[in-house]
Amino acid sequence: MVHRRATGMTADAVAATLEEARFFARQASRHEDLADDSRGRAELAVWERIDQLLAAAGPGAVYGPQSDDGARAELAAYAAREAELARSRADRGPRG
Repeated sequence: MVHRRATGMTADAVAATLEEARFFARQASRHEDLADDSRGRAELAVWERIDQLLAAAGPGAVYGPQSDDGARAELAAYAAREAELARSRADRGPRG
């Protein structure tokens, strides 16, 4: 989700979104029912990594998941999980 949202963003836009993600993470940490939100922490980590990628790329850089090793690895892992699920369903055969 983060990669899709970040696609086409400039470093300034990513930095603003990162600050927003940090704000929400601080807010969540103050609420017991949200404190263990691993998805929120994972998304924050991705925004931080994207921010670092664009900072290293220099002025005028725009984010694209095709140039992000982390995004490509996540997409490959997702595709492998989906393929495994499809094989598992096929092995069970039709339900009747």
